[in-house]
Amino acid sequence: MFFQDKMNSNKAIGVIVGLIGTAGLILSNASFNGNENYLYSILGVLAAVCYAVNVNLLKKYLSGIPAVAVTSGCFAVLLVPAFLILIWSGFFTEDLTNIELQKSVGFIAILGVLGTGVAMILFNRLVQITNPVFTSSVTYTMPIIALGWGVLDDEVFSLNQLFFAMLVIIGVLIVNRAKAISIKRKNRLA
Repeated sequence: MFFQDKMNSNKAIGVIVGLIGTAGLILSNASFNGNENYLYSILGVLAAVCYAVNVNLLKKYLSGIPAVAVTSGCFAVLLVPAFLILIWSGFFTEDLTNIELQKSVGFIAILGVLGTGVAMILFNRLVQITNPVFTSSVTYTMPIIALGWGVLDDEVFSLNQLFFAMLVIIGVLIVNRAKAISIKRKNRLA
């Protein structure tokens, strides 16, 4: 609405179904672990709102800028605060000849370059060549991945959780179906 992006009913339904599935996963987990503080789930909702704003800003205002340049700009802005945090944490006073520390820093560098840098370039490019709803629908699968890690960690998995995980997948499929339908309509008109 704020970015004047066309939202058809299929996209809206898909997003709502995915959101219901995600909320259901959180709430069904609360029934197993009632002593946990689920107010922190609000941080996930806040993160999703920030994510949605980011995707729409990228699409509306930065779609003409190469994805590598957008990613470089993001990291350039973060360079000074990250450097200050390293100084504040005492990183530069550590014994950098320690092999374990060298390995840890090396793994963090790999994660930063591949897991964040390259992934962000690909994500920014995906935003540019598709629409924000399609791109952000990928995040609805994150609770399913988290659920899979929980199962590997011997956490309890119920039929309710399976049901809500399937709702998430159905929501993503509905959003993607809406994209395919709109592409077919454009091709017919052309």
